[in-house]
Amino acid sequence: MLPFRPHQLPRTTNPSQSRPVEEWINDIYLGSYEQGNDPAVDCMCLPIRLAPESRIRRFRKDESGTAFLMRRNVDGFVLTSVMIVYAFPSISHKDMGREHEYINALADHHGQATMYEIGFLWVAPGMAVLLAQDYDMQNIVAAIISPLICWRIMPHQTFSVIIFWDEEENLRAYIPDPQSMNGDDPGYIEATNLSEVFPTCKQTLSSASQQERNLGTTLFGYQNASAGADDRANIGADDFFTDDHHMKRVQSFFSTIRRPHQRRVKIAVLDTGEELGRDFTMHPLGEPDLKDNTGHGTACTHLLLKNCPTAVVYTAKISNQSTFDEKTAERISEAIQTAITEWEVDIISMSLSYEFEVEIIDEALKNRQGDKKRPVLFFAASGSFGKDKGEHSAGFPARHENVICASSSTYEGNKSDFNQGPDDMNRWKNFSTIGENLCVAFPAELNRGNYEKRVSGTSMATSIMAGIAALVLEFCNTWKERGGRPTLEKAAKMQGMLQIFRECMLSNSNSSSQQGHLNLVPWYLFDGSSYTRDYASVGNHIAEAPRRL
Repeated sequence: MLPFRPHQLPRTTNPSQSRPVEEWINDIYLGSYEQGNDPAVDCMCLPIRLAPESRIRRFRKDESGTAFLMRRNVDGFVLTSVMIVYAFPSISHKDMGREHEYINALADHHGQATMYEIGFLWVAPGMAVLLAQDYDMQNIVAAIISPLICWRIMPHQTFSVIIFWDEEENLRAYIPDPQSMNGDDPGYIEATNLSEVFPTCKQTLSSASQQERNLGTTLFGYQNASAGADDRANIGADDFFTDDHHMKRVQSFFSTIRRPHQRRVKIAVLDTGEELGRDFTMHPLGEPDLKDNTGHGTACTHLLLKNCPTAVVYTAKISNQSTFDEKTAERISEAIQTAITEWEVDIISMSLSYEFEVEIIDEALKNRQGDKKRPVLFFAASGSFGKDKGEHSAGFPARHENVICASSSTYEGNKSDFNQGPDDMNRWKNFSTIGENLCVAFPAELNRGNYEKRVSGTSMATSIMAGIAALVLEFCNTWKERGGRPTLEKAAKMQGMLQIFRECMLSNSNSSSQQGHLNLVPWYLFDGSSYTRDYASVGNHIAEAPRRL
């Protein structure tokens, strides 16, 4: 006997059912599409449009409604919760649960499998076909369950996208054919060339002395690692990511808790662009030039994703060169505002440093922190000018009151010699992480045909530290979804994150703490070195840290 549907909600007429799949994909994304043949794809996604009255409003919106990605996972199961919302736009959470019960009973009747994942219901392909007939979604479901069709959606012309593979260890680990343009997928990058779209900078540097101008000429400071100077340093830097007791262990921990549909951490990178493999980046006609003419932005973005491969990264190209000009400050200010108001990021990473304070950037940072509704974490490089240059303990904006200063350390955790300035700043804001002899992605045309290069600098440390903070926020997001103790609200604020760094990621024997900076050891939290690897224990330690503020 067939089960009885417990609610009587009216179903909508599917406007896409009578149209070819290609047409409604093009209509939703206002762009082109491509089909490919790749049966090894882990998760295929297709967008469907939700009715304007839908209760689910937190997904991608365009002028005519909300686009929701329908998914098929590696086992062939189809995300049924999306089908339900499409068929019943006004469905409540209570009725959603009732529909889940109905589908489970129907699946049992037909001998079909179902599964739950973080509150979402997935069904086997055969069950998806049965529901498609009921929901009037035959075309969509037929497209999503086909093992021979993969879709690559070309986004709006101002965006560029890269899919970054989890557990990335070298440049060959990118997915060669991006399968989804959804901003919630791992390694999604939206990039905007702010150096071209911003107007001429109104702010000048006339108030700074000539000496300050000269000292501050290099905005993106880093240096090449000495080739063969110390193999131990190179091996130690590589071990930070690949050794079983370091970041590889951290990634192993996260692989046990990550779920396909969890909220991704959004990070804005203000730099010189990015070129993480031109073959893997789509550049629609008319897109602003994102070419990285220095390699700095590419290296920093690569390091950030090596730490948090699931991050959604927004790259704002603020300069075409390593030195600043009269327009750079306004681009940075505009980039901060864009990242906050349009991209709604969680973290802004600035691997750059001025010797002197810049008013327009100072105002952007202060104005943002005045809005307590959505806190944003700012990270900036302390500067790689050396301790004998400059009167300040760190460059600007790293020494700003609303910014976390990132300094560099060696693979052994000792303070790098090139860190900027004396150690007179607030030591509880002056953290460090590895910034020497790092192997990074680099534009081949700038590196004698090689796609990898070893570099050092506080810029590199900034990206790694931002990635570590992203891991904390990622855990807090997952912890919150599973009903754990509240952690996200405090961790998302600067003081809360600083306290988590201090209480959960420092070695008791850390000699660097005697050198005016505190070296981060993320595997002390996300590993069994000092705490049990129990998921709840990690959540409780994070929850307790901000309480001691």
